[in-house]
Amino acid sequence: MKHWPLLDKDASRGILNIDKKAFVLLFVGRLEWRKGIGTIISAVRLLKENIFGLKALIVGGKIFGPRANGADSKEYNRLCKKAQEEGVGDLVDFTGSVDHGRLPVYYRAADVFVIPSYYEPFGLVALEGMASKVPVVASNVDGLAATIQDRKTGLLFEPRNALSLAQKIMTIYNSKDISANLANNAYDEVSSNYSWKKIAGKISDLYDSLINKNMKEDVE
Repeated sequence: MKHWPLLDKDASRGILNIDKKAFVLLFVGRLEWRKGIGTIISAVRLLKENIFGLKALIVGGKIFGPRANGADSKEYNRLCKKAQEEGVGDLVDFTGSVDHGRLPVYYRAADVFVIPSYYEPFGLVALEGMASKVPVVASNVDGLAATIQDRKTGLLFEPRNALSLAQKIMTIYNSKDISANLANNAYDEVSSNYSWKKIAGKISDLYDSLINKNMKEDVE
């Protein structure tokens, strides 16, 4: 599997054939209702008159070719129908599944990484976006709220609320300074607290504490 370097936005868009002037919202994940992709589609409807070159890129789901999955295809068809009904079918692009090693190209091509999940136990995908220096807008739920510091390393919005999501996206669209600060703060956070060395150290400390606790209990 090929691993792509951390390219700049223009180079990434060149690889993906995306207009350099477009304003790209990115989603990465499985195609299922709890991921909240419908909220992105509704937000696109609210934003399309205010953002020039708006485009939503939905990455994930086995929906094309011989490996197409029945459940994924059913959700894909539902979302496509919703996009058409909301008048944004031409602004929402489904790529299907993408090799993990190629994902950095998509992250770097985006202006905003959106995670609209209704439920998310751990914000791993948020960390990927943060590590790619892309401003993150995510649902204020579970693991996402624990991973993202609102207004510092990303923006949190009310789950299932397309208007709330649209407002957060407009905040980033209207201010290059806010966009840059969120992206840089998020990158620093991931680099400082989520490196493999840091995680290994925390796991080692946890095992040491458990071993010491058990030894103490055996003595008693």
